[in-house]
Amino acid sequence: MAMNEAMLLNIEIRTDKDEVIEPEVQANEKKLVLVTHDETCFSSYDGKRTIWVDQELRPLRPKGKGRSIMVSAFLCECHGPMKLSDEQKLPHINVPSEAIRLMKPVKNEYGYWTNADLAMQLQEEAIPILKLLYPNCEVLMMFDYSQNHHSMPPDALNARVLTIKDASKTIKMKGMIGGRITTEI
Repeated sequence: MAMNEAMLLNIEIRTDKDEVIEPEVQANEKKLVLVTHDETCFSSYDGKRTIWVDQELRPLRPKGKGRSIMVSAFLCECHGPMKLSDEQKLPHINVPSEAIRLMKPVKNEYGYWTNADLAMQLQEEAIPILKLLYPNCEVLMMFDYSQNHHSMPPDALNARVLTIKDASKTIKMKGMIGGRITTEI
C-alpha cells in the first residue's frame, strides 16, 4: 500500500482554477501518467425523440436504433484523446497519429469488438504514442469493467473448464496469480 501511495504522489493535480500542480519527483523517480481506455457505441437514431409535425400528420419513426458506430479510444488528462501533433508526426512516420479506432459493429462488416482488437489497438497505437508523448514517465493504464477486458488466454486456469470425474479429459492450464504465470497444472 505504501508503494501505491508513493506512486500517486507523482501524478499531476489540477485545481478548480485549472492550474496544474506538478509533482515533486526525486532524481531516481519517474512521473506517473494516468491513461484511461473506454469504448462506446453511437446509433444513428440516438438523440431527441420529439419532432414538429402538423396535427393531422402522424410522425414516421424508425423501428430500430439504426446503424451504429463504435469508438474505442485511449485518453489522458493532458492531451485528451491520445493524438500526436503535426510537429510530432513529422520525425516519426512509422508511429500512428492517434490511438482512436472507429468501427461499424455489424456482423457482415467489421464484426464485433473483442479483446484481441483491444490488445492490437494497445500494441499498435497506444504504446508507440505513449513512448513519444511521455518518454521519461511511467504510465498507469486504467480500463473500465467491460466483458472484453475479462478475456483469458486459452490455457489460463479456469474453474469452468475443470473436469470433476473424468481424468482422461484433463486440459493443460497454467496457474496464475495476479496475471503472472506460476506453474503448469
